Amino acid sequence: MTKSGPETTPAGVRSLSTATKVLKMLDFIASKPTPMRLSEICTELKMARATAYQQLKTLTDADWLELRDDSSYQLSPHVISVASMALRHMHASERVQNILKDLAELTGQTASITFVQDGSPIITQSVEADQLIVARQWVGTRLDLMSSASGKVHIIFEDLRIETELCAEALASIPKEEVTQIRAERIAFSEPGIGLLSAATPVLSAGHHCIAALSIVGLENRSDMNDSRTHLLESAERLATILGT
Repeated sequence: MTKSGPETTPAGVRSLSTATKVLKMLDFIASKPTPMRLSEICTELKMARATAYQQLKTLTDADWLELRDDSSYQLSPHVISVASMALRHMHASERVQNILKDLAELTGQTASITFVQDGSPIITQSVEADQLIVARQWVGTRLDLMSSASGKVHIIFEDLRIETELCAEALASIPKEEVTQIRAERIAFSEPGIGLLSAATPVLSAGHHCIAALSIVGLENRSDMNDSRTHLLESAERLATILGT
């Protein structure tokens, strides 16, 4: 039995332009915080109604989008399953989940991990602490890049998935003193005022860029978060050995 050689790709083969356009439509819908109607999509993308509808129907038929009762389009749960499968392909999902479980048990807070997609951090895995009162972090939730603890981490520690202009704009929105403190302590806090407080730290690549943000969230009590600082940092180091290569 002979071992086959490496797979080769024929020279000169180009990607399918129609497929590329449909995938760009998927990225566009994913970048929006709320579902969008066909007319809104056509206006923002300056696209012909028939062309936009064809792309949306293709994505809906393929179960990437859902058409709501109010005729707006949103991502389907299939997207979450694909994101989870991507982690499994990296042989990371179960190991990441175990680290989140450990962190939730040690801190008594909900532990989550985010990755950037289309300029926003998205929660891909989350574990709730075994407490009577817990803060819930739904998988698939898109967080604000400029005010969430995870968003600040992705910005300040230079997540390469964020476009340069967007990163500069977001960084300018954070007070310089806060940026300096986050860089020094490797801990960012969410903006107060909603009854909950989140603390996040970067998961760094071998090149020292942020590839994910690890966070804990609980009732708005900064002292509890400060007590959990060591556990948060140590858990991020464990994640870096899995995701940071």
